[in-house]
Amino acid sequence: MSKKDFEEDYWTTHTQTLEERHKLAQELIGSPKTILDLGCGDGFFLSTMTAELKIGYELSEAAVAAAKKRGIEARVFDFENQELPFNADEFDVVTLLDVLEHTFKPADELRRAARVGKEVVLTVPNFAFLGSRIQCLLGKVPSVLGERKGHVFYFTRKKLREVCGRAGVRIIKESYYFPLMRVPVLGVITRLIGRLRPSMFATTMLVANVPPW
Repeated sequence: MSKKDFEEDYWTTHTQTLEERHKLAQELIGSPKTILDLGCGDGFFLSTMTAELKIGYELSEAAVAAAKKRGIEARVFDFENQELPFNADEFDVVTLLDVLEHTFKPADELRRAARVGKEVVLTVPNFAFLGSRIQCLLGKVPSVLGERKGHVFYFTRKKLREVCGRAGVRIIKESYYFPLMRVPVLGVITRLIGRLRPSMFATTMLVANVPPW
């Protein structure tokens, strides 16, 4: 099965709902006038944004069809093998939400995204999350390696910073999701503990980049 076939199969049966990666990005991005979402899936995230211009690129034809039904200007595009057809800094923000872990050369994809955006916002799952470490110790395959996820690259906090460096972009802000952090009272404790060792306690990592250095 090719990567495209895998994505087609996934988006034929999958529908996005509001997830923490979306919330983290919304909180950080604010209200840009123009936004390009690479790996937009069925267009759910873009449908939550109020930008004047919202464009989504996605490998799956099924996902693009679903995005268009949401009224999103979406296009089938393989941005791992094609140059983005936009001018430098054409968009206020370019987003890659849980996308880079699906690519073989994430630094190259990030560099391409950074060329066309004044800012790049991305999220990736944290492979070094404590829960994943415990699963390994128990002889189980970590859930982040699930067969239906299609991940081919695995990020830790250190690796994410390394990829950003190789892409030639500067990190201006980092944000994380810690389990239960949005639960009243308990969330305060979770955030305090998580901030001590985000590389261990975060399940999702978000960074905002400004190109170039």
